[in-house]
Amino acid sequence: MPIYELWRQATNSDAAATAFLVALLVIVLFVINAVQQTSSHLIWAFGRDNGLVFSKHLAKMHIALEVPVWSLLGNAAVIFIAGCIYLASTAAFNALINTTIILQMISFAIPALLLMCRGRSERFLAKDRWFRLPNWLGWICNATVVVFAIIELVFFDLPTSLPTTGSSMSKLV
Repeated sequence: MPIYELWRQATNSDAAATAFLVALLVIVLFVINAVQQTSSHLIWAFGRDNGLVFSKHLAKMHIALEVPVWSLLGNAAVIFIAGCIYLASTAAFNALINTTIILQMISFAIPALLLMCRGRSERFLAKDRWFRLPNWLGWICNATVVVFAIIELVFFDLPTSLPTTGSSMSKLV
C-alpha cells in the first residue's frame, strides 16, 4: 500500500508504519460497517415506502435476525458493481461519481430556485412547518444552493488532467 511507504519514510520505522496501517484498517472496518448499516436502512425505508424497484422484497425485515437482509444484499450488490466499474475503468468510475454529484446538486437546486421564483410564498412553504428559518435567511440559503450548484455544474464537467483526452473528460454517463 502506498500509504505504508509514506508512513515508513516519514517515521523511519517499519514498526510505526505497520502500527499506523493496522490502526487505519481497524478504523476502516468500523466505518464500512456503519456505512453499510446506514445505507441498507435507507434502502429498507425507501422500500417500505414503495419508492424503489423490488420494494416488496426490500421492505421485508428478517424475523429472526431483525435486519433488512434484502436491503443489505441489494446495497452490497450495488457496491460490488461500483467496485467492478472502478477495476475496469477509472475514467468510467469517475464519470459515475461525478454524475451522482451533479444530479444531487441539481435535485437540491431546482426546488430552491423554484422557491425563489415563487417569492418563498406561504402558498409553497407551509406556515406551520416545524423547521422555519427567518425569511431573509431562507433567501440566503436558497441563493447559496443555486449559486453553488451552478459552480459545481461547471467545474465537475471540466477535464481532470492536461492534455485533455476523451478518457480524461468528466462527462455525464
